[in-house]
Amino acid sequence: MSIRRLNSMRNIGKSRAIVLRKRALPQKDLVVTLFTQEYGKVIVISKGARTLASKRASHLQSGNLLEANLELGDEYAYLKQTSLVSAFGKLKESFPKLQFLYTFLFVLDRILPERQQESNVYEQTIRFLSGLSVLESGFGGYTERSLDMILGILGYYREQHIALAPYIEELLDAKLPLHDII
Repeated sequence: MSIRRLNSMRNIGKSRAIVLRKRALPQKDLVVTLFTQEYGKVIVISKGARTLASKRASHLQSGNLLEANLELGDEYAYLKQTSLVSAFGKLKESFPKLQFLYTFLFVLDRILPERQQESNVYEQTIRFLSGLSVLESGFGGYTERSLDMILGILGYYREQHIALAPYIEELLDAKLPLHDII
């Protein structure tokens, strides 16, 4: 991790990051939610990422692992540069795996606090992505065990007789996008 202080308002940092989510802004910008190794969940603005000439556009797919240069201000954070570490290509070739990936990322996006380092959750997320990409079957059980482990790391413990999906929906106060899969 390298951080350099520019002035009293901004830090430039470099971190490994997993893309959790992205949303379009007016013009040619994106709002991207990253889960970084050093800063935890960070919501950044990626200026010009929706242009045809943007080198970052292909890197900013959900579930990708990046090396990201971030400018962190008190109010806003900006994504300056990225390099793709892994797109977990085998994972994205399978529609069933994609469903579990997006459910997993949905939960992380909603349960992680902003700008709070969660090293153990980050490492477990990397293990989940790597494991799911090589798994041949049992995606649901694997996803459920991984989510259960992450919830435990974050201090959320459920009794084993309580189903995971309703428990998560109650925690998040939101329906899971694919309720039936976990």
